[in-house]
Amino acid sequence: MMPFIYAGFIESCGRGTSKIVEKCLEQGLPEPDFKAENNVMTVTFYKDKWNEKNLKRLGLNERQIKAIKHIKKNENINLS
Repeated sequence: MMPFIYAGFIESCGRGTSKIVEKCLEQGLPEPDFKAENNVMTVTFYKDKWNEKNLKRLGLNERQIKAIKHIKKNENINLS
């Protein structure tokens, strides 16, 4: 890693992931998922912060998730 820093390809070690998260949050998007496996780093970005995986990560229950899906589809909800 150090040769890449000295060559100017990387500005500093460890800042890339925090910058990615920061930029996603600035755009109103959920934090991406980072996964390192077999010396390969995979980053998954989400274009819709109201997707089911993110809603579950936020701690919403199934009833709340169902309500949000209904609002996404119909643009409103009626409590009656």
